[in-house]
Amino acid sequence: MAESEAKRKQVEENDLVQVNEDGPANWFRCILVVDEVRSWGVQAYAIVPNSRDRPSGDAYMRLAWREFETLGVKSKFIAAEIPQTTL
Repeated sequence: MAESEAKRKQVEENDLVQVNEDGPANWFRCILVVDEVRSWGVQAYAIVPNSRDRPSGDAYMRLAWREFETLGVKSKFIAAEIPQTTL
């Protein structure tokens, strides 16, 4: 079984993944929440903090199967489930 096929079977929405050295250099080591699992990899996001009381929003990234590692953990807080009034 190819590595991408094995990862595809392991990854689900809301899983945490970490960008590896094959991913974009400026995202290397970042931990993201999987938003969608696709045939080519995943679409995932990270929250963007700012200096105020509220986060700036979410930064989305598309990662091919070879560009991330699975962490075996699900996110406790999902962006779609958080009321906009708290953001």
